[in-house]
Amino acid sequence: CLRCGWSIGGIRDGYFRYEAAGDQVVGRVVCGLPTNSHLFAVLPPHFLCVDELLSQVSELQFPGWPLDPKTANMLLASLVYHFDFLKAKVGQTHPLRSSYLFRSPSTVESLRERLHRGSQVQSPVLQASGIPPHVSLLVQMKEIAGTVEALPGNLQRSVENTLQQNAATVGALTLDGFRKEMQEFMRAEGRTARAGQSDDSENGSQQEALRDQAGDARSRYGLY
Repeated sequence: CLRCGWSIGGIRDGYFRYEAAGDQVVGRVVCGLPTNSHLFAVLPPHFLCVDELLSQVSELQFPGWPLDPKTANMLLASLVYHFDFLKAKVGQTHPLRSSYLFRSPSTVESLRERLHRGSQVQSPVLQASGIPPHVSLLVQMKEIAGTVEALPGNLQRSVENTLQQNAATVGALTLDGFRKEMQEFMRAEGRTARAGQSDDSENGSQQEALRDQAGDARSRYGLY
């Protein structure tokens, strides 16, 4: 596409024209995004809402920088998103390590919870620009593929739930019902076994007492 309305002269101006958002397309290409993938439409890391915490962290991270709040928040979001990579790759003596984020890991974790990941193509606060028509089709195809992949599991769960509900309505034995019946049976058997043990103990005590009484009687009357 043509950038900034440049002219290529001659007859070609009748067939080539300046495309809307042409600079944004070039920006995405320069960023290294794959031009033949749905990932070409990804949004940059950003925060879904701006509050007092973000404003304070931006001032501490970029002290004295002549940045407007929106630019500062986008830079801050990019730093938070790539924090682990920067921490692993940046040298120990690099000035970045003396910045506020590198001195406050807890703040990084707090900001990560507010971050809209850069791998997503939709956001309630940002709209992607510079997206060619074929990439829009790739994004839709990716969504359809995800829906199709999840279909077998969703269908299986739906059928199982329907069968369970219908079987419970007509009083048929279901898997859940069978499990409950087995649990009740095991509990009943446990109570019976414990009661039997108690009865056996009582009977044993009574028999022992009778044997003692009989022994006393034999001793008293000289019966052996």
